[in-house]
Order: sequence, then C-alpha cells, then structure tokens
Amino acid sequence: MSGEAEAGSTITIKDPSGNVVGEGKADSDGKFSIDLTAPQLSGEQLTVTATDDAGNTGPSATIDAPNIPLPDTPAITAAIDDAAPLTGTLSNNQFTNDNTPTLEGTGSAGTVIHIYANGQEIGSTTVDSSGNWHFAITSALADGENHFTAIATNVKGESSESARFTLTIDTLSPDAPRVEVIADNTGLLTGPLQNNDRTDEAKPLFSGQGEAGNTITIKEGSTVIGSATVDEHGRWTFTPTTPLSDGEHTFTVEQSDKAGNVSRVTTTPTIIVDTTPPDAAIIDNVAKDGTTVSGTAEAGSTVSIYDPAGNYLGSTITGENNHFSITLNPAQTHGERLEARIQDAVGNIGPATEFTASDSQYPAQPTILTVTDDAGTVTGLLKNGDATDDNRPTLSGTAEPGSTISINDNGFPVPTFPPIVADADGKWSFTPSLALADGDHVFTATATNDRGTSGQSVSFTIDIDTQPPVLEGLAVSDVGDRLTGTTEAGSTVVIKDSLGNTLGSGTAGDDGTFSIGISPAKINGETLSISVTDKAANSGPVETLNAPDKTAPAAPNGLIVATDGLSVSGQAEAGATVTIRDSSNTVLGSAVANGNGQFIVPLNTAQTNGQALIATATDVAKNESAAATVIAPDSTAPEMPKNVVISEDGTSISGTAEPGSAITIATPDGTPLGSGKADGEGHFTLPLVPAQTNGEQVTVTATDSANNVSPPTTAQAPDITAPDKPIITQVLDDVESFTGPLVNGQTTNDNRPTLSGTAEAGARVEILITVFRWDSPRYSPTAPGRLRRRKI
Repeated sequence: MSGEAEAGSTITIKDPSGNVVGEGKADSDGKFSIDLTAPQLSGEQLTVTATDDAGNTGPSATIDAPNIPLPDTPAITAAIDDAAPLTGTLSNNQFTNDNTPTLEGTGSAGTVIHIYANGQEIGSTTVDSSGNWHFAITSALADGENHFTAIATNVKGESSESARFTLTIDTLSPDAPRVEVIADNTGLLTGPLQNNDRTDEAKPLFSGQGEAGNTITIKEGSTVIGSATVDEHGRWTFTPTTPLSDGEHTFTVEQSDKAGNVSRVTTTPTIIVDTTPPDAAIIDNVAKDGTTVSGTAEAGSTVSIYDPAGNYLGSTITGENNHFSITLNPAQTHGERLEARIQDAVGNIGPATEFTASDSQYPAQPTILTVTDDAGTVTGLLKNGDATDDNRPTLSGTAEPGSTISINDNGFPVPTFPPIVADADGKWSFTPSLALADGDHVFTATATNDRGTSGQSVSFTIDIDTQPPVLEGLAVSDVGDRLTGTTEAGSTVVIKDSLGNTLGSGTAGDDGTFSIGISPAKINGETLSISVTDKAANSGPVETLNAPDKTAPAAPNGLIVATDGLSVSGQAEAGATVTIRDSSNTVLGSAVANGNGQFIVPLNTAQTNGQALIATATDVAKNESAAATVIAPDSTAPEMPKNVVISEDGTSISGTAEPGSAITIATPDGTPLGSGKADGEGHFTLPLVPAQTNGEQVTVTATDSANNVSPPTTAQAPDITAPDKPIITQVLDDVESFTGPLVNGQTTNDNRPTLSGTAEAGARVEILITVFRWDSPRYSPTAPGRLRRRKI
C-alpha cells in the first residue's frame, strides 16, 4: 500500500478484523509504500492510521483492497491431428493416430491454463488477449483413451476446471483385410469367381472380413473404386456402382481404422470381365442320317440344338479350334427347321442360327427302353449299368413301325433270327438265343427301312455276372466291433449272430475290400455267420467266424463247501476252469465246469475251520472272472487259551486265544467267574467276579463262532488272604512222673512238651514261646524288656 502522511510518522494498516497487516514510516517527503503481510485481494476495507513521534495518532483513513474474481471456466474446444494420413481438427471423443496432438481452448485473457492428461499435469500455457490458448503435447501419449482437462488459476490461487475432453489414441495399423469372395451375381452363370476366371458380371460382389467399424477401401491400381464399412460381426460387402470395363481386373483391398491407421493391402484374384456376346454359330454339315450336326463357333462356347417346338436335341462345347460336332437325339431326317443357340463360357448369349435338318427320311433312331432280368432269385427291370445273373436278358424298345431292328453288343452284331421287326405301335423286343459271356455288354440298336438305316440308339450297358462271390481274409477287430475282408467289388456283406440277428452289413469297395461295423460288439467268442451277395444277385457260400473272446466269465455262483471240507461245488461258465484258493492265494484245487456249467473241485487239504475260500473261473481264452468267496464249515475246536495269567490283585485274567473267540472263566466245579471275547489279534483281558485272591484254581475255555469249544486251560489265583488263626488244642507232657495232656496255665517238668492243634489246611504253623525271667513276676510283668519271645 502506498500513500502520504506526516513526514516521519508511523503508518499502521489494519484489516476489517483489526489485525495489523502492514506497518512502516512516511519518508521525509511524507510518502510511504508498505508491503502487506498477506495479499488483500477480496475487496477488504483496510484502515490506515499515522502516529507521530510524540505518540499522537491522527484520524484513520480507509481504502478498499482490489477484488480479484474467480477465473472464467476454461474450455478445451478441439485437438489438432497433424499425423498422416488423416489430419485436421478433432472434436471430443474422436480417434486419432497422433499421440502428440495440439490442444486448443478458451479462457480469460492472461489466465494461466494448466493442462492435465489422465489426472497428471503435462504443462501449462497462458490465454492470449483474444481469450484463446494453445498447448502442443510433446511427450507421446499411450494408446487408448486419454482424458484431458484444463484448469485456470488466478493470482489468488483460485481455480476453475474445464469439462473433460477425450481422445482415443490408436497408433497400431489393423491387419490386412480378408477378401473371401468375388462373386458373379447376374446372368446365366453365377457364383464365386476364381483367379483368372471369366465373367459377364461387370459389377461383381466383393465380400470379406475385417475389424468392426473399420473402413474397407477397394482400389484398382491407384484408382479407388469404392469403400465399405465393416459391420459389428466383422463382415463387409461391396458392389461397384460403375460397371467394370471388359478385360482383366486385379484389385487391392485395405482397411483403415477410426484413427486413420491403414493396413497392409490384400490383393484379390484376377478376374476377366467379358460382357460381349459371341457371334452366331455357323452350321457346316448336317448328316444324312440326321444324327449329327457340325460347324464352327467361338472357342469354349456351348452350342445347343432345338427343334421347332423348343425340344432340346443335343449340345457340345466348341473346341479350341472353333469346331463342334453335336449328336442329335432323336435323329432329324424329315427336313425339320432346327435352331442352334450359342452361349459363351461366361454366359453371354449370342444370336441363334436357323438351319434345315436332313430330308433323307431314314427311320428315326430306335430306343432301347428296358433290359429285363428273368433268371435267378432276383428278377425284373435293370437300370443302365446294372449287373445281372441273367446271361440271356430281354431287350425291349421302340422304333419306326415296320422297321427292322439290328442289335450290336460291344460294337459287334448280335445274331437275330428271326429278324426283329417293330410292330404297328413301334414296339420291339429281343432275347438272345445263346448265353452271353460274363462281363460288360454295351448294347445299341439301329432301325432299317426301305430308304436306309438310322443312326445308332443311345447305348444300354449291363454287367453279366453268373459267378458267386467268395469271402476271403475275414477278421474281426480285437474289440469285436468291426469285420474286415475282401470279396467281389460291389458285393453286399451281411453279418449275423447264431440266432440269425443281423449285426451289420456293408458293400465292398472298388478294390473288393470291406470294413463293416458290428453292433453290438462281440467280444465273448461268439460265432458269426457272414453271407455275401454280388450286384448280380449271386450269393456266395456262407462263412463262419468266431469273435474274439475278451469277456471274462461271470464269477462262480451257488458255491457249497462239503461238510468234510474236501470239495467245493457250484455253477460257472461251461468249459471254464474253476480254481479254489485260500486267503493267502494258495491253490487248493481246480476243475472244469461241464456243459451245464456244473463243477465239483476236490481240495487237497480239508477246509473245516471256517476258512474263507476264493473261487475264480477262467475261460478257454484265459479271461479270468471276478472272485467269489465261500466260507468253509467250522468243525475244528480252537486251541486251548495260552499265556493265561491272573492279575496280582485277583480281579482280572488275561491271555491269548483264537481271534474273536468267546472266552469263559469258571471254577473247577463250573461256577462262572467271567466271560468276554478275544480281540482281532487273539488277546483278552477280562474281569473276575468275584476276585480270586486265595490261590484258587480257575479254568479258561475258548468257543469259536461255530460253537466249537477248546480244551480248558487252568490258572492259579494269587493267595493274598491271611489264614484263620491256628488253635492250640493240646499240650502233651510225656516226662514222668506226671504225663498226659496239660491244661492251660499248668506247670510241667517236660521241657519238650508236644503241642497239637488246628489251622488252615496246608498252612505252615509257627510256634512262638514267650519266656519270663525267673526273677520277674510270672503273670504281671511290669518292667519293659523283661520278656523274651522266641520261635521254637
């Protein structure tokens, strides 16, 4: 802030809240210029006072600070693309191949514009006096969507942000487009065109594939003949609006994306446009018998002959030497007005040529309408090219009434006696008198009247075959689903099972081989019958063949172990070998099941202890069945329990026995003391009730699941019970003078008296004597230690 006041006075500047925001002194001229502690930019009213050196403060003055407004919101209005091939101004959301475009926009004059790309500042620029700004991006942007914003900032640091401006950067060229078809869609001949094909289509259809949304451009040389847009499915089509000129045409096709990137070109096949119709055919010669017409025409053109009613009589393609010869059917021998129509190779139609047929009045060509097989199992009409087992087939046809028919077989006359004459309806038939040889026979017929002989009829071919076919090299696949072999070409092979059900059929190929599926597959050694019939209905001998045996027999069933354990009987597949094994896989015996599937297998060791026996059946092809299990009878008592011990406190007993057996503990007189089971390893520990603590003897037995009882084992209980106190029933004095039993308390002179009494049987009795000293009272000792007791 600057101003004037009393020279040397102190200037104080305060904001509206009374805070000092600046202070200084007026110079000797009374002028001052004071820096404010904080910029005042929002129109604040500041108060200014001057205080002299004596401390007197003059009246205050006020002044308003400048009010800097928010900057105008900037705008990004466009981007400039200067990367070929497409350059110019881009608007929001456009594609570009320029990864360093220039941004343009508007804002408040003098405002600093900060440019952001994808949230990161990439530079700044200043709005010119016209309110416009430009910013050239120098660092390449990544391909993909790039979002730009412009932020304007004033001197107060306040800012405003533009709307987002988006460009999609794409610097990658698309793949070359595919040209799938160039097609002829008009005229008589239409469809896809191949390289160097000729066509009468001057506006062919192009179609192919590209990237959705891209532009396809079709050029011939440097001339663009049109473009198309690839649809959302990646397909494009194009038809020229301007007809192509006659001659060769080769095109290039390229695609460009929205960013202007251009692909490599695809070169199309060359097509030859020919829209010029051929000249009319020139007829040089008409045969006297009315069967052929010859002449000249454009090479490759098709010449067709029609009678006055428009009936087609024959056609041919003109050779490279421009000559043609057409066989007419039927022959034209009555001066008919005929027409030769011409069409070139691409379908252009030329003018027709009219000419007159022969007027020889030879009979018309006869026809061979039917050949009939009336021999063997299959009879009836034959088609042209059929095989037959009839070596004297009947030929029938039509001809001019009264004309004489001649038959040729493979170009040689066939004896016809009596002569064959067409009847009043023009019908004729002929059966050879001699059998014809096996093989192909091509028959033709001619008719003769008094004016001459007609041309030959259209041929009728049959294959005479009187030999039955033979099957050779028959084999069934390992998995039983296919039969292969060889036989006469074209023969039908049928496969059946033993019940006559058809499992498959097929036809031998031209080389005589066949491969026929079998359904269902046969893999259990079944017998198959194979029959064969050739095209002439000759049946060959039926062959039989066994299918591979890949099927294991069913597991033996109905298994029974004899009571004595020396054999196992049951049912299995007839002829299969039944093998019996024990649980350790040791073979105990085997036998073959009879025709009814019954078997009895003797065992080399009697199985009478409830053993699990395993039975399998193995057929002659060595396929083994699943195992079946049978339990042998159990008539063997378990061994006596072992290692039997009674616990020290007499409350339990333990030992070993047959695993799973029932353990019974009893007194010698059979009184139960406990029971239970041995575990899977044969161990047992069972309680004794009551406890046995007085040296008792107990018996232990094991009973298996078949109720076989083992021999007993005895065990002795511990003796931890004190015996009853013994009783002295007599003391015998046997020293004179007085002898005999003494009474309690009596005196005796026998210092070795005999004592007797009662105690627990078997118990050891100890005799103790207490000796009193003679100087002590005998019955009432009072002094400790005056007694001696000793064992006697």
